[in-house]
Amino acid sequence: MKIIEKYTIPEADLTSNVSNAYSDWSSSTTYSTDDVVVHNKKVWKALSSSTDSEPANDNTNWEFISYSNVWRFSDEIVGTFTTNSDSIEMSIDNPATLCNGIAFLNVSANSITVIVTDTADGEVYNHTEELTVSEDILSWYDYFFEPFSRRTDVVFSDLPAYFGSGVTIDISIDYPGDTPSIGELVLGNLTKIGKTIYPLTTRIIDYSRKVTDANGNFIIEEKPFKKIADFAVAVEAEKMNSVQNFLASIRTTPTVFVGDVDFRNSIIYGYYKDFSIVFDTPPLATCNLSVEGLI
Repeated sequence: MKIIEKYTIPEADLTSNVSNAYSDWSSSTTYSTDDVVVHNKKVWKALSSSTDSEPANDNTNWEFISYSNVWRFSDEIVGTFTTNSDSIEMSIDNPATLCNGIAFLNVSANSITVIVTDTADGEVYNHTEELTVSEDILSWYDYFFEPFSRRTDVVFSDLPAYFGSGVTIDISIDYPGDTPSIGELVLGNLTKIGKTIYPLTTRIIDYSRKVTDANGNFIIEEKPFKKIADFAVAVEAEKMNSVQNFLASIRTTPTVFVGDVDFRNSIIYGYYKDFSIVFDTPPLATCNLSVEGLI
């Protein structure tokens, strides 16, 4: 079981080829009712005329709409997307904390590349993950006639321990001839708390509504769904206290839980509902962890 704590990327430290639909707010501009601007990663709409106040500090004259296209990958909503034609390119400079893990959630693309460089040591990491799933192709018929499937959740769990001034993390999400999208990107410190025990249970909760009209016909209103997982993790007995303290420290923080990097259904971004640690098989204890994903 691996857990990635989210590092909040400062706005000034991100360079991206993604554009926003609206202009940045300017202190030298006077705005009118219904004008829309981008400020502090977010989209705001003016609620009054002659508005010259800063949106983030004025809830009376400005209404928050959503995160901007550039920053939707960081809004803690897996179902909203940062999009761009052909590729999404990001550079994150000078990460202030250790960022040795990165998760891409609800992605639509052909491939993802992550490169880490340091001004002193040069390129220290370069890895590409292809998102086309080959294990679904079991015959020549499948190859020619069945639609290709792609992974939507990908974790890079082996980034080197570089952070601070002079470090840059470059990300390329490529989908040539199409529009790549990403629901959430979580970059941060990766902690391994133990070894996942099988069987591993995952499921979803669907919020779609299925109702019938006066004639008995079904009407389906498609809504989001969220992932649920019940993990059992073997923890070394001497780490029981530290694991419990660590889990307690992230109880209110959206976090990526990875039961198995190769089992993509076990990658969930959300909160744990509860956990227990049972010292049942010395020198190992069992940590039971119930995780509920964000929508």
